[in-house]
Amino acid sequence: MYPNMYIVLVGPPASGKTTCAKLPIDLFLKDMHNGPLICSNQLTPASLIDEMKDASQERYHFETSPLFAFAGEFGTLFKDIGGGQIVDLLLDFYDTRKPGELWKKHTKKWGKQEFPNPALTLLGCTTSKAIIETRLVDTAGLGFISRVIFACEPSFIANAEEFVVLNSAKIAELQAHFVRMNSIIGAFTLSEGARIERKRINDDNAEWLHNNVGTTILSSYLARKPTQIRKLAMIYSAMRDNRKIITREDMLEAEKMYKFTEPTIMSAFGMQIEYRDPALMTKIMDKIPPYIGISEPELFKSFYYDGQGVPYGYEFRDCISGLKRTGVLVIEIDKKTGDLIYKRREIRGEA
Repeated sequence: MYPNMYIVLVGPPASGKTTCAKLPIDLFLKDMHNGPLICSNQLTPASLIDEMKDASQERYHFETSPLFAFAGEFGTLFKDIGGGQIVDLLLDFYDTRKPGELWKKHTKKWGKQEFPNPALTLLGCTTSKAIIETRLVDTAGLGFISRVIFACEPSFIANAEEFVVLNSAKIAELQAHFVRMNSIIGAFTLSEGARIERKRINDDNAEWLHNNVGTTILSSYLARKPTQIRKLAMIYSAMRDNRKIITREDMLEAEKMYKFTEPTIMSAFGMQIEYRDPALMTKIMDKIPPYIGISEPELFKSFYYDGQGVPYGYEFRDCISGLKRTGVLVIEIDKKTGDLIYKRREIRGEA
């Protein structure tokens, strides 16, 4: 069972992220006789392809190429390599192929490269400062952001790395469960209840995206929320038994876990305020829907969802005033709340 998941823990320096991440690796993956291969900590596009090929040779009878990657410093994947090709591979690997379907690539140096159904699980650790410094959003793109589950703890918690000591019998029991899970072969199916919950989750997410105008970091992150929840639900199903049936309860638990990470997501990307921003007027217009309008608090919230604070003083007011004078912005007052309502009016050129 390889759902192709990328999970990144985000928190302050020395807060125990790497220790937390390495604990399950040491307990369940290192000596797991039927587990995925654990690849190098730092990857280049070429080395990732090579290690995928090695994984396929180890597990070819499963018609897949299972590989587990741990990046204790997640930013090095983009900072040291430059961001381009490694991201392209991660984007390509995210969507699972049919069993036995070959991934193919032709390179000038190594010629034809191919292996069955790449199945990559990535676990990384980083800080919000590193995400800003490596320009993850810019180099990797918003499409990559939506394919990662970020679990962020914005505040430092002392002694977070002190775990409850497990006895050897309990460790053996848990390891046996992981071996069992990793022997599951074949497609998972959705029960009728799970299908109903999937539709509700899709509809709820679509409504949120519709109501929050513009492409922001948060809206891009949530774009694949239903897909991420289904992947989590598949894991819950496998944890329970080998029937490969995703139940309504699996979907609800997966949704609950995903939602647990949402309130702190924007902390992962770091809030920034850009003064003397030459693009501020354009950013404001991009966030105001034509004719429908948006209240000033909702406009500021939209900036927040993009990880940007609004310079509320003269810069913001000058942009609003300039847009109003040019005739592309209409300002009204909500009689109930007293909030300013901004509406964008399309200016059509004369033939």
